[in-house]
Amino acid sequence: MVCAAFENEKLTPGAAAKLYGLANFLESGMFGKLGRAGLNPIKDRAQAKGQQAMTAGIRSSLELVRELMLLRPRRSFRVGQYHGERFVVASDAAYEAGVGTGGFLVVMRPNQAEESRHARIVELPQELYEIWGEQVTYIAQLELYMILAAVTSFANDFRDKRGVWFVDNIAALMALVRGRSNSESLDQMALRIHAALFSIRAWVYFEWVSSEANWSDGISRDGLADQWQQRHSVQPGKCIGVPMLLRLPVRAAVT
Repeated sequence: MVCAAFENEKLTPGAAAKLYGLANFLESGMFGKLGRAGLNPIKDRAQAKGQQAMTAGIRSSLELVRELMLLRPRRSFRVGQYHGERFVVASDAAYEAGVGTGGFLVVMRPNQAEESRHARIVELPQELYEIWGEQVTYIAQLELYMILAAVTSFANDFRDKRGVWFVDNIAALMALVRGRSNSESLDQMALRIHAALFSIRAWVYFEWVSSEANWSDGISRDGLADQWQQRHSVQPGKCIGVPMLLRLPVRAAVT
């Protein structure tokens, strides 16, 4: 179906509806949440009567379906008790007066002798907002970007491990839990995060936490001057944001 769409340079609403259903069922079953995001243009075409022309969005979605089917990334599950190392992360972002800030706190091997605590503020290049396009607010996008920045910055630490991740933004959390979003910018962020987690074989349970109880609430607003992280012996630092991660093709993101 994908090859036919590319060959004919068109995708009818009927073909889009069938392809969307097949891709959702097959890819979600094979690749989990990695196969859920990136299909919004196909879903929208299924509801657009009379339209057939290929668009940049549909082309991108078809490329994603094709890449996943060609890659067939291997998903595995542990059966039995897990004895490996664990981690706990809390991330947060703020967007006030047109300015975004954010950061995250990571605890590796909690409650063990080798426990280590890390705090990072994340630099936010202007290019990010250009990628996301015009939005009423960028708070949910920033919340997800904090997670992507943390996963890539601590990739070697998270690799092959399990952890709990606390988020206080409902829109961002739902995109992570569902693996997709009706918002194109959030959908693409969910795709990148799950691709990154898949590639390092990290198993994460995302959980909601109130802002008042979020460890990273202070660092997202006050940066490394935050009193909470100073009181809890956290190793501070900066994380340089890499907008290029949001432009990578899915093959590069998964492998």
